[in-house]
Amino acid sequence: MNAGEDDLAKAGAVMVTHHPPGEVRASATLLAGQFRRVWIVDNGSGPAFDGVLNELARLPSTTLVRLPSNWGIAAALNVGMTQLLDCGARWVALFDQDTWIPPGYLTAMLETWRLCPQAERLGLLAPDHVQRGSGEDLPLRPALGSTCRLVRTAISSGSLVCARAYRAVGGFDESLFIDYVDFDFCLRLRRAGYVLGRVPGIRVSHSLGEGRVVRLGPCRLRIRGHRPWRYYYIFRNRILMYRRFWVADPVWCLHDLFWFLLDGLKAGLLEKERKECVRWMMQGIRDGLSGRRGIRVLPPGRLAGPEFLPADTGEASRRERTCS
Repeated sequence: MNAGEDDLAKAGAVMVTHHPPGEVRASATLLAGQFRRVWIVDNGSGPAFDGVLNELARLPSTTLVRLPSNWGIAAALNVGMTQLLDCGARWVALFDQDTWIPPGYLTAMLETWRLCPQAERLGLLAPDHVQRGSGEDLPLRPALGSTCRLVRTAISSGSLVCARAYRAVGGFDESLFIDYVDFDFCLRLRRAGYVLGRVPGIRVSHSLGEGRVVRLGPCRLRIRGHRPWRYYYIFRNRILMYRRFWVADPVWCLHDLFWFLLDGLKAGLLEKERKECVRWMMQGIRDGLSGRRGIRVLPPGRLAGPEFLPADTGEASRRERTCS
């Protein structure tokens, strides 16, 4: 079954930006070329990024929302999702600022949706990810009719989310702020009776950072490090998720616990600022065990209130421009 005009018209996209580089113009242009409605939600980048953000606001079919400070990835996604759902979107694709889609992405995703097992219960459909700069090129066009396999979790960037499923689980958990926001959403979808799919035949490129090479005895390892404060959320949110899903999905929890231990070793042995990384990791573990949620550690920027203002792009009305 081919994706019709009505399906394409009821699909929107949300891109979250934070201190966006100049190349985000190209990735956002790809979205504007395939989606009728694109919401770009900027997480408090500030005046230094006015130039690139104003260029994004002028793209066709695009609305820019500038949050007054960094509210976290979950809150930014909820802002964009809520606006698109109010406009009648049936599906919403989610993107980081460093994700690039190939031509034909949206048509292929919608057509594959209908071919997935248990399509009527599908809550999220994810593509495969290719590391940018890896030398593994994206196909000029994704293979139409690609098969879909069911998975437990998926990375949110590049994924297509069913509006009904999003509403059923109450959106993304803003108390997590950053890290494991997408896995939490996926596991809550599954707990609510939805299934998740991945399509190996559809690939998007995603930048995960260059990483660095470290020596561990005779071995040379390439790792992707984090700033010390990130270890707080990585470890706290993991423990919060184990507490939430241990009964509902013990297999996922046990699998992730293995990576929990490996990341702890990385923080203590391989990071440049090992003492700071371990300090934030231990604080995250303590807060996770005590059930503390919300913003406990802030990167540069300040958390603001719940109001948000659309960027002034000279349009008379945000709703007139995005929902007409």
